[in-house]
Amino acid sequence: MTGPNGSGKSTLLAVLARHLDPTAGTYTVDGTDVAEAPLEEVRALFALVDDEPHVLAGSLRANLALAAPEADDAQLVIALRRAGLGGWLDDLPDGLDTRLGTGGHGVSGGERTRLSIARAIASGRPVILLDEPVAHLDHPTAIAVITDLLEHAGGRSVVMVTHHGVGLERMDRIVTTSSEGSASRAAASAPG
Repeated sequence: MTGPNGSGKSTLLAVLARHLDPTAGTYTVDGTDVAEAPLEEVRALFALVDDEPHVLAGSLRANLALAAPEADDAQLVIALRRAGLGGWLDDLPDGLDTRLGTGGHGVSGGERTRLSIARAIASGRPVILLDEPVAHLDHPTAIAVITDLLEHAGGRSVVMVTHHGVGLERMDRIVTTSSEGSASRAAASAPG
């Protein structure tokens, strides 16, 4: 989905992820109104990558375990490589045990975004929601991040909101919102 700031793009993602409930109409998953489904059940369908990904002061492993507590080291490494962080991981002094954040190894904006994408991939959730994931990256890095994600989404649906359009050409469908918030076009990539 693309459109100007304030047109409801992030609100749509919040409704999909059940961080907000719709104020009108219905939203169903497999024919069930989400308002009648258990909250945890609906939220478990979605992995969110936002425009300000967080890196906690702790090991790389702990940062990934936020989204994939059951994943083993091999699965975490695969997620990092699929998110385009293979070379970065190889250069870390202690691999998955490298401390990130305050007092630890510094993480650039592009690395933070890719780390958030690695979390989404490792989570195994069937839908990845991208909220301006590359808004603060230079154009070549933004293109590389979106390309890596879409190539390694693993058959998951991807819904992206953006106001600048990087990666839209790779989406199956585009929805554009107006400043009044009415949708006339959205960006989504789904398997198949």
